[in-house]
Parts: sequence; structure tokens; C-alpha cells
Amino acid sequence: MAKSPKTKKKKSVFICQNCGHTWSPRKKKSKICPNCKTKYWNIAQADRPPETLRGKPKIEISKEVFEKLCAIQCTKQEVCDFLAVGGDTLNRWVKETYGGQTFKDVFEVKRTSGKVSLRRTLFTLAATTPSVAIFLAKNWLGMADKQDVDLSGTVTVVGTGYPGAK
Repeated sequence: MAKSPKTKKKKSVFICQNCGHTWSPRKKKSKICPNCKTKYWNIAQADRPPETLRGKPKIEISKEVFEKLCAIQCTKQEVCDFLAVGGDTLNRWVKETYGGQTFKDVFEVKRTSGKVSLRRTLFTLAATTPSVAIFLAKNWLGMADKQDVDLSGTVTVVGTGYPGAK
């Protein structure tokens, strides 16, 4: 009697709906994806309950508040602390919001409005407050209230009454 040739069983192939990984399991039933370790590998992300989706919720940063903080010369760390975000999150938000510009570039542009406001206030105060007028004169006009003392001459001692002097 002749033996019949062995027929190979087809192995089932699974595809993870989360990460797209393809694998052939050893057992007939697979509980998790071997790549991303999710137990929802056979359910599309759109059909999954919201609590099963990964990642933190996106933090909303107000563009107006960010620009006001830049105008009052806040440092990057101060901006992060005020907005309760990390430095990487702030950098990513700035790149998304301002068309790929870095925090440094945006900060330099936005801080000029604060400088203009400060300069306007200083000039208004200078009309009524002498100390502000003096500050502006010294810093912007180069004036100074110091006296120059020349000590490069010769020194002569008169009336020396030292013992042993001739």
C-alpha cells in the first residue's frame, strides 16, 4: 500500500491593528501582539474604547498668554513653569504654532513689544520723576556724574620732621 504525501497545515497569520506587526503564533489563539504588547491587537483603534488608547492628552497652550510672557522678558524655564509644561513640550508647540521656528527665534521677536512698552513707560516717568530722567541720561545719552582726578603729577613733601632728616 502506498503512503499518501503529507499535507502541510496552513499556519494562521495575525496582523496587529495597533502597530501593523504580522506574526504566526505557536498556539491557535493569541492574547497579545508580540511587538507592541497590546491585548487589543485584533480591534481597530477607531472601535476601541477611549480609555484603552495610549498617550497623554494634548496640552493646550494659549498663544496670547505665551506672547505676553515673552513680552515681559520671562525666561524659557519661567514660561514652562507658568504654563505647567516641560521644555520639550514647549519647543514642540512653538514649532507647530509658528511654522517650524525655534523658541529662541520666536522669543526674540515677541520680546520687542515688551521693550517698546517699557521704553514708553520710562519716557513718561522721566517727565515727572527726576531719578528716571537721570537714569535715562546716564544710560542712553552717555552722561556721567563722576569727576576725573589726575594723579599723574609729582609729589613733594613739605616740612618733614622725621628724625634723621637733613
